[in-house]
Amino acid sequence: MYKDLVQYHKVGHRLTLSNAVVKEFFDSSVDVLIAKIKEIQSACRYDNIASLLLVGGYSGSPYVRERIQQEFPQLTTVIVENGRLAVMKGAVMMGLKPRNIIQRRARFTYGFRKTIPFIEGEHLEQFKYTRDGKTCFDGMFDKLIERGQLLQHEQEYSRRFSLICKEPDSKHKTACTVLPSYSNSQNFPSDLSLMG
Repeated sequence: MYKDLVQYHKVGHRLTLSNAVVKEFFDSSVDVLIAKIKEIQSACRYDNIASLLLVGGYSGSPYVRERIQQEFPQLTTVIVENGRLAVMKGAVMMGLKPRNIIQRRARFTYGFRKTIPFIEGEHLEQFKYTRDGKTCFDGMFDKLIERGQLLQHEQEYSRRFSLICKEPDSKHKTACTVLPSYSNSQNFPSDLSLMG
């Protein structure tokens, strides 16, 4: 099957593969890589991305670089010297100096389940309840960190809560607060089971 596509050269002991064979080896994984880059590009809020930095052992393949350059002609492809060692060096540097990574983007929106006064016609009836004689809505998603937001190294986020209970039974109920994550940024998630 490969007799015309693969050649072995006795002088120099080299094996030469045709483009078709190399394509067969790499195409499925390169397709996944290109799809991921497109996903990141579409999720990014900024249109001024000009460069694509290729690192890791895979970046050493001329075929991989060529495919990426064909798919993203508007981007300058930057290939670092000894790219195959970049990930390892980065891991060592991160272990020695954690502050080298100073910011990242939040992958999800994080927040708390919040109780607010119930508004007829605006809030879902299934989350309506009465506490201390007041009609409340228990389905509000109070955002603390929004998806895509830049997070600084060692930055802290906090939210202060208070609960005033007048009825004797309410005062002795256990209350807990969770920090749920949600894949988008709406105030009333449709799937409140994510909120604990």
